[in-house]
Amino acid sequence: MNHRILLVDDDKELLAALEVKLQKEGYQIDTAPDGEVPMHRSRF
Repeated sequence: MNHRILLVDDDKELLAALEVKLQKEGYQIDTAPDGEVPMHRSRF
């Protein structure tokens, strides 16, 4: 599988747990602690 997911949440523990679970399912995961990071990334 070659799918990429961007997870955004201010709960670091939740992000870490979801990242591990989804990586085990074969997804590539990017994480961000708030909405500012994804907005910045989307401009490039």
